[in-house]
Amino acid sequence: TGKKICFDGHYGVNCSDTCFPKPNVYNCSDTGKKICLDGHYGVNCSDICFPKPNAYNCSATGKKICFDGHYGVNCTDICFPKPDVYNCSAAGEKICLDMGLSAENDCEVTTSVHERKTLALLATILVLVTILNVLCVLLIVVICRHDVQCS
Repeated sequence: TGKKICFDGHYGVNCSDTCFPKPNVYNCSDTGKKICLDGHYGVNCSDICFPKPNAYNCSATGKKICFDGHYGVNCTDICFPKPDVYNCSAAGEKICLDMGLSAENDCEVTTSVHERKTLALLATILVLVTILNVLCVLLIVVICRHDVQCS
């Protein structure tokens, strides 16, 4: 008796609302509203978020919720505080507890090439001095064996 019958994909009193299912993204309700499928969010189901184990879950609106120690838009920046060495900022950057150290080196003490060469030279000198001391003692022993006055 005068009731309009809309073609497939058309809804509403005048059949002016449209909704055509998009495979793997959304289906349409009986009233023409998009029903987002898993991992798709938003009015047009165009916001995508699939939970990633050990990195993030998804909110009801499709925003990534990073797990502890994961930061950034995709939760790919990782920072777990290391007691007595560094903490993590809200953005996941390492903050060294000893301000003289660099986060690029995990806030650990590192030695430069020059420092390593200097340490190697000092170690060599120490070995030579030790050898000279031993030789001096041996020389004194040899001299004293031949000279009675050493005692």
